[in-house]
Amino acid sequence: MSEQLFRKNLIATGRVTAEVIGRVERELLDGELIEQALERLGLIVLADVYSALAKSLHVPLVDLSRYTPSPLARRLIPDWVSLRDGVVPLKCDDSSLKLAMICPNDLQAMENAAFASDRRILPVLAPREQLLDLQTRLFAPETDQERAPAVTLTNKILREAFVAGASDIHIEPNEDGTEVRARIDGELHEIETIPAELSSTVVGRIKVLASLDLAKRYEPQDGSFSVKLSTRRFDVRVSTIPVPHGEKVVMRLLDPATSNVRLGDLGILKDTEQSLDTLLKRPQGLIIVTGPTGSGKSTTLCSILNSLKEGGRSNLVSIENPIEYQIAGVNQIQINPRQNMTFASVLRSILRQDPDVISVGEIRDQETAVIAHHAAETGHLVFSTLHTNDAPTAVTRLVDLGVEPFVVSSSLTAVLAQRLVRRTCRRCAKPVEPSVEDLAALRILKLEKDAKLHRGQGCSRCANTGYRGRIAVNELLVINMDLRNLIAHGASAEDLYDCARKHGFRTMWEVGLILVAQGLTTLDEIKRRVPPTEVSAGSGTPPPMLQAREAVPRVRVGVPRILIADDDPVILRVVAKALEPLEAELFTVNNGEAAVHKARELNPALVITDLDMPKQNGFQVTEALRLDESTAAIPIIILTGNDTEQAEVAGIECGADDFLTKPFSPRALLARVKAVIRRTELDAGIRR
Repeated sequence: MSEQLFRKNLIATGRVTAEVIGRVERELLDGELIEQALERLGLIVLADVYSALAKSLHVPLVDLSRYTPSPLARRLIPDWVSLRDGVVPLKCDDSSLKLAMICPNDLQAMENAAFASDRRILPVLAPREQLLDLQTRLFAPETDQERAPAVTLTNKILREAFVAGASDIHIEPNEDGTEVRARIDGELHEIETIPAELSSTVVGRIKVLASLDLAKRYEPQDGSFSVKLSTRRFDVRVSTIPVPHGEKVVMRLLDPATSNVRLGDLGILKDTEQSLDTLLKRPQGLIIVTGPTGSGKSTTLCSILNSLKEGGRSNLVSIENPIEYQIAGVNQIQINPRQNMTFASVLRSILRQDPDVISVGEIRDQETAVIAHHAAETGHLVFSTLHTNDAPTAVTRLVDLGVEPFVVSSSLTAVLAQRLVRRTCRRCAKPVEPSVEDLAALRILKLEKDAKLHRGQGCSRCANTGYRGRIAVNELLVINMDLRNLIAHGASAEDLYDCARKHGFRTMWEVGLILVAQGLTTLDEIKRRVPPTEVSAGSGTPPPMLQAREAVPRVRVGVPRILIADDDPVILRVVAKALEPLEAELFTVNNGEAAVHKARELNPALVITDLDMPKQNGFQVTEALRLDESTAAIPIIILTGNDTEQAEVAGIECGADDFLTKPFSPRALLARVKAVIRRTELDAGIRR
């Protein structure tokens, strides 16, 4: 119910003016309604005002002080809709519903009630104080405790999806009810079935959260909302579309912590990461990230912007549709075609804003493509995305969009094509003997002798799929002089591919095979997600980059992963030195927020955290990990210079497994780490 509409109705009765309401508003008592204050000051008689208002609106006036609404009528409209719109359903028959309203001329509230009840609405005017009192008697206990079935079920769906690490939730109605599926690591899994009688109310609950119009059920709508689970806040993008049995809802789940991702977090092979670092240090040029929808292009751009921000690039501007993650230190601009804020128009304006780095969410048309190339030629470092299958095809796609070949050849610096494949679950991964098919594929790159294949056996963490999380498989095409000459002369994607191979270009398929050999994923997963290469075992020597296998870092599956969080680089070195006998994989961060993010990503065997750190201290890190089901079982050791008993007790009470005072003996730290890992028995692959 709109307060503005209610006051407009009061003024329309002729008993009071806007000026009087404005003066009285400054004299309101705590919790007092405006009409109560007007009567208290002797400016109106409420009974007369409501009688006049009912007459002017041509509706009956009802006294709710002695009224008991019909239980059947109450069930027709969800309680939260009644509370929000300032209405109470009173009685009904098969075709109509008598509805008490504070503002009977609130057309939106009437449409919402008609949609929810599927009946014609018969509005009656009720004094606001009486209606609010009745709502309190009818709805408050259930609403305050959030016991309404639709609210409870919606919260349950969101919670289960977030804990499972889902990227999307699909709510799909059918004639028997509504199926809820979550996209986890790129695959859809059924997580809930909503009974038919609750389907429309759950959809309505989501639409209200996303500020969508309840009455518009026959046209698509988009919205968003935020939700807090445990100590973490997530953003949810909502899309609805009509289908034969109701409305299908898709919710995209966005974790703001993703905005802190770095290039090193993506799982890119070390030599590719080093090449990208070199490209990012160039003062100008155009770098394209390409791949199908859902291949992680936005996350890669986010990681690039974070790397540039840390490298001291001062004016970073990003044009997005929509803005998914808020990145500190980056000027993010949301496009809005209705206000003529397209990628092209905003990009043209940005060039007058003295930018150092420009990120364009997507190149979709000739105008955007031409301006992006122009920006790259005039001293700016430009990043954008395309939808192509591989890196060489992205070059010809730019020409197809209408950019002159000689402009592409002079502006384009590199193309990074990528896919996301499911990662072997670290918790249940076990070594396996390569199959005949595995050996044949690995033989292409002469990896069959050194391969350490692992396969997930299925456990509670991976929902018995054998996979948990995803890793990027990519190919980096760096534009050298030979490629520039070919591009300028309009060469085909096949010609560009052949030339790139001579200079060591490595395809996504080959990168996927390296990841298989390292035990990070499986050949079955690579075959499902990555386009195969033309290279075969009989086609000759692999490109130079593939011969130097020792340059490709081998990820050791089955050894402890330990995360160390401390803002003191000396302590980080001391701890790393002390843990050398474990032969563990060590990961370091320098603040509490990064520690929580990294722990969720890695699922390490152990977290060692300092107590006093920026952003979040050790207690807060421990509490955040304990409240998250996905990290609750990770053992934690807290390091601190505070040697008081009170600090140690506080650390243990918040969930730490051990507490060590600095300065400490390296031998003592190693012994405690071994004891904690052995005691928890978290992972059969890391027990020693």
